[in-house]
Amino acid sequence: MSVAIQTKGGTLYKDTKIFHLSTRSQSGKIMNVNTNDKSDMVFNIPNCLDLTDPNIEYAEFSINYALIPISFYNINSTNNTFSIQYFVQTDTGGVASTVLYTIPAGNYTALSIVSWWNANVPNFQMTFDTVSSIFTLLNNVQTFRIFSSTNDYIFGYTTTISSSAWDTVNLNATLTFSRMCNFLPTPRINIRCRELGCGRMMSAVNSDEICAIIPNTARPNQQIVYLNQAGIKSLVKVERLNTFRVRLTDDDNNCLQFNGVSSFFDFCFDIYYKTIPKLPTFNSIVKDVNHETYRQLLYDIENYKEQLHKYNDKVRII
Repeated sequence: MSVAIQTKGGTLYKDTKIFHLSTRSQSGKIMNVNTNDKSDMVFNIPNCLDLTDPNIEYAEFSINYALIPISFYNINSTNNTFSIQYFVQTDTGGVASTVLYTIPAGNYTALSIVSWWNANVPNFQMTFDTVSSIFTLLNNVQTFRIFSSTNDYIFGYTTTISSSAWDTVNLNATLTFSRMCNFLPTPRINIRCRELGCGRMMSAVNSDEICAIIPNTARPNQQIVYLNQAGIKSLVKVERLNTFRVRLTDDDNNCLQFNGVSSFFDFCFDIYYKTIPKLPTFNSIVKDVNHETYRQLLYDIENYKEQLHKYNDKVRII
């Protein structure tokens, strides 16, 4: 049902479309390599939006509701690696070895990291100052440095940090991290869609794709209930929308890993008409659905042929 809206230029008639979307596999196609991540989806909705009608003045987009589970870990595949370069004890200029360490994904605290480190990184003793929230490392074999880390901002050090010189009295090398650790979960969730992004400029990678920024106000194993109470809307810039991709990421544009738990969100389009729009006929709706389904089938067939071709090429090489 259209609602009459009075504007300076005259009367417009607003019609609203709401699509109840989710990251369940039945809702769309999961694009994550690990389908349990459930944070990268392609939705195919025939005749979702068509603004080529000359009777349409403009359209606005908003996300009025979202339900997002806090099922992702504070240590995951995007921030769980670091390398230690060990030096020859008698010659700190010579490298004895370099070892890459990977922390298993999970929800960690400072104390559980201490336990993991002392059990898995040889010749080290890690301690944690509960007053300053800073880690200290002690190695009783050789000097060292930590580099190529993806978790320096969590542990509390710069990307490359070196131990002290070898202590000939205490027979060890020590390293106190430069700042306090931070094991808080992702502070906010970005819902992204290239076709509908509102072009916000903020401290986030590819911020022009962002449709909504949702603060993380829940604890692990709980869920965020987001309501667009401020009524934030953006102008729709595309003329047609049938297939679109939605990603749930952190500020660095890393897809979140929801570990098999689905999210739910509503996409709302307010379409403003110059005159009261006529509803489409049943036959036209069926025609649009059949056309889009046939187009998607052709796409899937071509994609299958391409994958089969790549597989055959590998078989010939073997």
